[in-house]
Amino acid sequence: MNDESTDAVAPAPTRRSMQAARPVPPPLPPTAPVAVPVVVPVPAAGPAPGAEPEHGTDLGAEPEQELAWAPPAPRRPPSLAGWALAVAIIGLIVSFVVGWGFPVGIIAIITAIAALRRPGARRQAAAWALALGILSILYSALWIAVALNSGPLF
Repeated sequence: MNDESTDAVAPAPTRRSMQAARPVPPPLPPTAPVAVPVVVPVPAAGPAPGAEPEHGTDLGAEPEQELAWAPPAPRRPPSLAGWALAVAIIGLIVSFVVGWGFPVGIIAIITAIAALRRPGARRQAAAWALALGILSILYSALWIAVALNSGPLF
């Protein structure tokens, strides 16, 4: 091979060179002004002068105006009742099998009480969770009492 006859290789295009080579679209033609509707509150028609007011109406009250926009309702906090019920069911199942399942029942009772104290929570599910949590603690206590009375543990 001859060193003098090297083929010239074009450099790879860069991002800047590709952006410079990109065609520029023509500008858009101007548009006509657009009419924006304006909502003007119309005062409610009051009683005619000299007319007797209707029974139960307040003459000094301002007429109600309809709001065109209202802020969104605040988000409710997530409900703990479902979680409390699930933990209480797990605690009850564990207390049927093993005597040391009372910590799960305690957690169920605490979350059930927290769910009952929240506004708008599902009270029925939270009440069931509380009852099942208490029942799981009672079954665990029964297991531990039977184990202690059955003989030496060690």
